[in-house]
Amino acid sequence: MPPTTEQQLRQQIWSDPTDRQLLSVYADWLATTGDKARAEFVQLSLLPKRTSEQAKRLTALRNKHRGAWLGAARPFIYTWEEDEDTPGFVRRCQCQMAKLTTGFEQVRGLGPRLVVSVTAPKAKRETIALSKLPLGTLWGLAFYEADAQWITDELMTTLAPAMHGLRELVLHAEAARASDRGFATILDHIASVEHLDLTIGWNPERWLELLIDRQLPLKTLSLPGWIKAPMRRRLAKVATQVTYRSGEGYHRYDRETGYYTS
Repeated sequence: MPPTTEQQLRQQIWSDPTDRQLLSVYADWLATTGDKARAEFVQLSLLPKRTSEQAKRLTALRNKHRGAWLGAARPFIYTWEEDEDTPGFVRRCQCQMAKLTTGFEQVRGLGPRLVVSVTAPKAKRETIALSKLPLGTLWGLAFYEADAQWITDELMTTLAPAMHGLRELVLHAEAARASDRGFATILDHIASVEHLDLTIGWNPERWLELLIDRQLPLKTLSLPGWIKAPMRRRLAKVATQVTYRSGEGYHRYDRETGYYTS
């Protein structure tokens, strides 16, 4: 029987990311190939209980080597978090849009349940370039809007076709939305999404109606806390678990004045 290769092991882990026996085999493989620090980290992480010394050693290994474990993906990401359920791999990271496009293969290899948070594009060509990649081969994507209004209908409709296959989507559109066209287009392409986290623009009722109509196979749905009881009752059937984030007040956008009103 030929020896197991890294590619074979990683394919198996990507198929079953939380299989602890498989991860233990991967740790043994890492040890035989000279990556002893990462092997020890995975082995310690898989222990059902750790002594205080083992816990200290685990933290020390993470702090010293976590940057090196990114390998060729390191130049393309800002920040990252390890995957507690799939030790030795990355759960979340943040990338500039252009850097994600350039280093997509390297970033994609960071973890089987990787959710990539993408920052605002600096030019339209960056969105177009990203839309040509198989974004759905990632576990998830996250878009967070703060002060700048960049999660536009145009951006959503451009990226939507590439999202086919995603398992998780975070879409926090804080600012005004002139229509629901972009969100509707995304819903047409995310039939595989199991985890959806939304902050909704100025027309929340329409967005929620669209979500209810599409009947996605959602396991979890996270929404702002200001959604009223009648709508909550309807949304209860949309996902296995629906949560409402506290501390998020709703302020409707006045398109004439350009201000939010309570």
